Order: sequence, then structure tokens, then C-alpha cells
Amino acid sequence: MRGGKFQQKVVEDGSARNSEALFETRSIADIVAIEARTRKEVEEKKEELRQLVGASYRHLIESADSILDMRRSCEAVVRNVAAMESDFSLLHKTISTTTTTTPGADAKRKRKEALYALGSRVKYLVDTPEKIWGCLDERMFLEAAQRFMRAWEVHQLLSPSTSAGGEGAAAGGGWQAQQQGLMASFPLLRHQWPLVETFRTQIVDRSRECLHDASRIPAAGVEEYAAALAALAVMEQLSSHDLLKLFLDARRACLRSQLVSATSTVGAGGGFADGLASLLSQLVAMIQLTLCQTGQLFLEVSSSDRAISFATLLQGAPQAQLFGGIPQPDREVALWHRHREGMEARLPSLSSKEVAEACQGWLRACAADIAAESRNLLSRVTQIRHLAQAEAATRAAIASKDIFAASWTG
Repeated sequence: MRGGKFQQKVVEDGSARNSEALFETRSIADIVAIEARTRKEVEEKKEELRQLVGASYRHLIESADSILDMRRSCEAVVRNVAAMESDFSLLHKTISTTTTTTPGADAKRKRKEALYALGSRVKYLVDTPEKIWGCLDERMFLEAAQRFMRAWEVHQLLSPSTSAGGEGAAAGGGWQAQQQGLMASFPLLRHQWPLVETFRTQIVDRSRECLHDASRIPAAGVEEYAAALAALAVMEQLSSHDLLKLFLDARRACLRSQLVSATSTVGAGGGFADGLASLLSQLVAMIQLTLCQTGQLFLEVSSSDRAISFATLLQGAPQAQLFGGIPQPDREVALWHRHREGMEARLPSLSSKEVAEACQGWLRACAADIAAESRNLLSRVTQIRHLAQAEAATRAAIASKDIFAASWTG
């Protein structure tokens, strides 16, 4: 205490001496200036002190808010972790309860699954008529035939009283026995399949109409005929030779039909010679186009590329799209693969010699038809120049290459 008072007294004495020295050495004006400067410096120091204290206070408040936010976040994390522990415990109890279900509950679940599987297959049959109608309207004959055959396989697996040649029984016999008690839930099945069965004749008839439609021969592409032939191979179990004969016979029928109809129309409006020449040129063009399309449909371009008709037949939708809407269609897919393997074995590629011999026989038959049907037309020729005109037009049509270009580009 004495030391503090002593130091204070020393400071006061020093200040007094400094003041006296200041008055002795400075003028009044200088002293006033020094006082003003000193007071200004004091005020500046006070302002700096106030700002320093204020900034520190703001920082303190912000730090306190951050600490509160951290506390709330930590509490939320703790609550969430506790909730997760509770949920995991509940999940463990649920799993334990599920794994120890009674045999009755397990049987009920299996019955529901079997009922759903059966219902999805019945729906596949119910949807089939609409699908086939849509394909036929779009002239997608092969898709219609394939949909019918897949529906047939589904029906075989659903019908214990029928047999798919041993395939259905082998693939789904146990499954059928398990489902017999559920069949009573779907009385529609007994009435639905006869409706689907009526499309067998429609698919065959529409495919044959495509081959016999003379009005579409110049315009229809070879892919359309390939699809029609493939559909008939699926529906009627035809072989490669059957398909070739079917195509050539259809064209021969178109040729005869055109000859018969021309007997009464050629020369009806005058100009018999021109009409006869035009008819013979059209017949030549049809024969040339038929030979060209026969090569496209039945001859292999290379050893790795099958002919268009066989390649079209063996191409198909991805396995996942074969039986859309049916859960786990393993039995149906197995039957479908067996069906395709049977088609591949039944439809080997034809050799060029076989195709050439068939075309030669067809040409001889067409020549005989033309000779027989055109006798009445030729008997109406009264001038030799008209006959020469018809011959010249026929030879020009034979020499023309336009029909070959149209066939490969169409």
C-alpha cells in the first residue's frame, strides 16, 4: 500500500514538474495546441476502446448462438440414433416372427401365389384375341401365329385333361396337380379357349389370302410373303418343301385367275391387239417376279445367312417378352423353346438344285396353263400383224430388267 501511494506521488510530482517546464519553455498558444491535440488523442483512444469492446461482445454473442446450434444438432443426432436402434430391434423381432410362421400361414401364402400365377395365365388367354386381331389388321401374320401358339401352350399347362404330346405333362404335371383346386375360381377358362381356337382358321386363311392376292403382287414386299409363309409353317406344321410348293402354287393360281378374267376383258373397249400384248407382258412380268422372289425367299445368300423365309420364321421376340404378364413363366418358355427346336429340325435350308427343279416344274405348269387358257384369245386374232405385235411385246417384257430391279429394291 505504501509503495502504491509512493509511486502515485512520484508520478504526480513528475507531471507537475513537466507542466512547469512546459509553461517555462512554451508559449500559451503552443500549450493550447498541445492540450487540444492531447484531448483529441484521448478521444480517439476512447473510441477505439469502445469499438474493441463492442466487437468482442458481438463475437461473444455469435459464439454463444453457434454453441446452442451445436447442442441442438447433437441432441437430434442422439434421438435419431436411438430411433434407429429401436427400429432395428423391431425389425429383428418381425423377422424372427416371420421365420417362425405357422404351417397354415405358409400354406395360405402359397395358395395366394398359386392363385395369382393362375389368374395371370388366364388373363394371357383373355388378352390373346385382341392381340391376334391387332396383328392381323396390321398384316403381321407371323406375330399372330406365334401369339396363338404361345396361348396354346399356356392352355395346355392349365388343362390337366389335355396333353401337349407329352411336353405339357413333362413340364407342368406337378404344377397342374397343385392348381386343380384353384381352377374353379376361373370358370371363364372353359369358355375362353374355344374363342381363341377360332383364330387358328383365321390366321391360316389370312396368310393364304396374302399369297393369293394378285392385286398386291407388284406392291407387296418379299418380307410380307416371308411372314405369311412363316405363319403357315407355324400353324400347319409345314416343311421347307411344303412352303416352296405353297408359294409357287399360289402364284400359279394368280396367273390362271388373271388369264381367266382377261378372256372377257381383253378387247372389250376396242384395241384387241394392244390388250392381248399388255396381258402377255403382265404375265411375263409376274413369272419373272415370282422367280426372283422365290430366290430371295428360299435360297441362302451365304452359309452364315439363311434364306429370308427361314430367317423370318426363326427370329422372335426376346425371352422376357414371350409371355408378358405371367410371373416366372419357366414352363411356358421351356415348351416354346422345344417348339422352336422342332421347327428348326423340320425346316432345313433348301439347296439351289431343289429350288431350281421346283421352279422349272412350275414354269412348265405355267406354260401349260397359258397355252390352254390363251387358246380362246389367240383364236380371236384376225390379222398376222396383231399376232406379231403381241409377240414383240412379250419378247420385250422378257428382255426387260425392270422387274428384277423392282424386286430387289421393294
